[in-house]
Amino acid sequence: FSGKSIVRKQDILDYLNPLHVAQKSAQPAMPNTVATKITQPYREITLSKMKRAEGRSLAVGVGSTIQSAVSVTCFTQGLRRNLDANASGVNASALIVYEVSRLLRKYPNLNAAYRDGKMLRYEQVNVGYAIDDGRGLKVAVLHNCDTLGPRQISTLLRELTVAYIDDRLTPSQIANATFNISDLSGMGVSSFYPLISENQGGILGVAAEQLPPGNAYGFYNLTLAF
Repeated sequence: FSGKSIVRKQDILDYLNPLHVAQKSAQPAMPNTVATKITQPYREITLSKMKRAEGRSLAVGVGSTIQSAVSVTCFTQGLRRNLDANASGVNASALIVYEVSRLLRKYPNLNAAYRDGKMLRYEQVNVGYAIDDGRGLKVAVLHNCDTLGPRQISTLLRELTVAYIDDRLTPSQIANATFNISDLSGMGVSSFYPLISENQGGILGVAAEQLPPGNAYGFYNLTLAF
């Protein structure tokens, strides 16, 4: 029983009766849950191929890892100072992507995937930026992001967003992300739990700035699921 730390009665029976094990493994696997029959009236709506693919990717990401998450509150005074220091052409999203790309080099276990009991550390830092304005979720990828400066990232983000709106993102522009950022700050969301995509080990959720009455600076929440 090489590789087993505990040998159970069933392990011995399986060893003594290998034919039974082969027959058992040949049977189709039963689902863990059985859907409850719907008894109220409904209208069936077929989901688009893109939406079904999105669901499969997130399902694989959730199912292949034991997910956890931590949230921190960030005050925006320092962020605003950074934006002022970088002058025009750089927005808050670009600064967050810039910092994330550098931190993924410092913490490479988050720039990885997990498969068959092994960690697959990616050699490149390719930050995926989730975009969804109602026409379907796409993750635009900034390849080798840790080699780009804030202004380069800001320009690239604008170009990818325009390509998404015009429905002309190429396969290479949405491929091989090693870590994702989901930014819902534009929707006024105060906090949320982002879902890890397939072949990744982490995702950062960025919420909207909350401004207390009478204050020029506020705060926002960052949630890292991993």
